[in-house]
Amino acid sequence: MKKTQQKSLIWFRRNLRLIDNEALWEGIQNSEQYLLLYVFDEKY
Repeated sequence: MKKTQQKSLIWFRRNLRLIDNEALWEGIQNSEQYLLLYVFDEKY
C-alpha cells in the first residue's frame, strides 16, 4: 500500500485505546512517519 502522507500526528485524549482507534490505524496505514501524543488532563 502506498503511503498518502509523509507525517501524521495522532492525539490521544481521555484514553489510550489502541485496538478500536480508527484515527490511529488510519494514521499508521497512510503515513510514512507518525507521532503519538497523549496529554494528561486532570479534569478526567
